[in-house]
Amino acid sequence: MRLLVLSLLLLSLNCFAQEINQTDATGRKQGNWIYYGKDRPELGYPADGKVEEGTYVNDRKEGIWTKYHADGKTPKIIGEYGNNRPMKQYRKFYENGQLKEIGCFEKNQNCDSLKRFYENGQLEYEAYYAGGHISGRVNEYYPNGTLKFTCVYSGSGGISDSYSFTETGIPSHTTSGRSCKWGDEYVISYMPYSDTTKTINQTDKLGRKQGHWIYYGKDRPESGIPADGKVEEGYYVDDRKEGEWIKYLDDGKTPKVKGIYENGRPKGQYVKGIYPSSLQPMELSNFVSNHYVDSLIRFYSNGNREYAAFYDSLGKEQGWVRFYHINGEKEFEYLAINGLPTGTAYRFYVNGDTNEIITYNTEGQINSTIHREPTRVLNPPIAPTDPSNRPPKIYGAPNTKAATWKQNGYNKVFNEGDEIWQDGIFKDGSLYDGKVYYYDRDGILLKVKIFKSGLYHSDGQL
Repeated sequence: MRLLVLSLLLLSLNCFAQEINQTDATGRKQGNWIYYGKDRPELGYPADGKVEEGTYVNDRKEGIWTKYHADGKTPKIIGEYGNNRPMKQYRKFYENGQLKEIGCFEKNQNCDSLKRFYENGQLEYEAYYAGGHISGRVNEYYPNGTLKFTCVYSGSGGISDSYSFTETGIPSHTTSGRSCKWGDEYVISYMPYSDTTKTINQTDKLGRKQGHWIYYGKDRPESGIPADGKVEEGYYVDDRKEGEWIKYLDDGKTPKVKGIYENGRPKGQYVKGIYPSSLQPMELSNFVSNHYVDSLIRFYSNGNREYAAFYDSLGKEQGWVRFYHINGEKEFEYLAINGLPTGTAYRFYVNGDTNEIITYNTEGQINSTIHREPTRVLNPPIAPTDPSNRPPKIYGAPNTKAATWKQNGYNKVFNEGDEIWQDGIFKDGSLYDGKVYYYDRDGILLKVKIFKSGLYHSDGQL
């Protein structure tokens, strides 16, 4: 009986996935909903402009919801709901589409990290939360990127390592009081000025690392990073990593991963990679006990989502998992239960038409696949200059399983899980003619992209 009820629920959800603004037999909203200006005329949006959109489950908001600016096109807030309440990660945007704020919200209070940005893309403010209160390093910046104010705040009310600076980076000797939190919730005072040049890479009397540390290539020559390039940087408390840490790419300048540490271990929100051209993050998620938790969102360089899913406390996908084309249209979606695709999945063309209908059994294996031709004209191909139209870059030494790496020639490259990742002819160290394989967290193959002459050509068969 329980299996029958579950099957009926999955069937109904799959049906609603293909329709907009649907209700079930009891009148409860289900599936994808879009509210337009014509639905809420009192808001002053264009009749065909979007006010908000997202997914309902039994009349309650669930998963990713997007609210729009008054133009009905530009996202204003993208955030996650659970049982009709805001939870975990959210992003706010200016009217020009520039990222304004990244944060985490749960049980009516901030959690993990909070970052605000100027309209020019520069970081304006960053802080970290534990138990709804600021904990650890707080930084505030000028519009030119220069540090304006910094302090360390503990939830118990203590403050240390507090300094202010002029817009040209000169330490300020002011002792006037100010807040260590945006909005002046906590009233604290600057500590007496001290020489900040002595606050990097310091240890206490017991030899424990304390405060801000920067590791350069000269400190870790095995990293291959230039001697004066940064390998990683962040803060230590009693010899353990605490707060935000940044790891850099091989150039020693470009951030590779920005993540939160607690008591020496990764915990909470992280940002993986930043697109230099747009300052948009490549990936946002939470990481606890060596696996994803809560929402995981990956982005294209234009800010559109590439992948969105929710992970349970065991690091397994739960609920709707969606991949997107670079234009924002869905590319592939399936319903996951305990990390396995279940029921009916759909693959879409770039114009939104259905490409394939795939049926999975209870073990996550494909039972059947139905292919469909597009019913409308497909959008023009992605511009060759767009990074998403080129094979992924390989950083560091490629994993070829002891085979000889050829900068120009045939290679098989494997990912960190030793699964085949790139296979084909390489030119100047990048895939030129071949395939790229994409997997989910459990190693299940989701997609194969075929590249020819260094550019995306088509999707391959799974």
